Amino acid sequence: MKGNTPDISFTLSFDQTKKEAAKERKKKGSMDDYGCRWMIIILSIILVISSNGKTMSNPQFTAMYAFGDSLTDPGNNNYLSSLAKANYLPYGVDFAQGPSGRFCNGRTSIDYLGEFVEIPVLLPYTSPTATGKNVLKGVNYASAGGGILEETGSNLGERFSLSQQVENFENTLDQMRTLMEEEELRDHLAKALVVMALGSNDYINNYLQPSFYTTSFIYNPKEFADLLITRYTRQILGWNEDPKDSRCTLQLCVQLFRLRFGP
Repeated sequence: MKGNTPDISFTLSFDQTKKEAAKERKKKGSMDDYGCRWMIIILSIILVISSNGKTMSNPQFTAMYAFGDSLTDPGNNNYLSSLAKANYLPYGVDFAQGPSGRFCNGRTSIDYLGEFVEIPVLLPYTSPTATGKNVLKGVNYASAGGGILEETGSNLGERFSLSQQVENFENTLDQMRTLMEEEELRDHLAKALVVMALGSNDYINNYLQPSFYTTSFIYNPKEFADLLITRYTRQILGWNEDPKDSRCTLQLCVQLFRLRFGP
């Protein structure tokens, strides 16, 4: 009888191992899916643009301004004191310029999108060449480690949060005001494409790291998601406090874009 009795302790241990392995697969899959979801979003943007009916011989956009994290960082962190850098091999192994600071082997989704809408490769905001007329076709402000919340990614060193990226955008606008009149600038921005891709670091390098951050002790998952949405909304939907102010910030740029192409 004893030889036919199953080893209960082994069965429980085996079941627990299977459950832990399933959790790991689910966790890994969720992170892998994140990159796939952003690729789907970028492809959706391309489809919307192409469905507008304009040919590529008549570009739809005057410029493109990109905001984001490591998924779209073109090398801004090269000029920051940060652990989050990709200016060495094997990064850039398939990129014409070699390791550029892009967190991939070749081009990012922003590079592909720019090619599709006939906009030159965007300069990183921190590049010494991102001045004067070079910014008229657009600038990429994305920073690896950056997030919607100010403290996100601080464990990695310097990075541009979303609010800092918006301030950097305003600095670019100050340069552009020296090159064109206000009305011309508004028309230029109304025909520009704005791309924003942030949020993953607020989990990976904030909420899911309780040894560095307190957010997981303060907010439950739903409350934290609501917090991110609220902060994000302030940046992309807010107008200037003074509606007569001629300062065209990112918020106004997004509003003008929506007026032209719809929500």
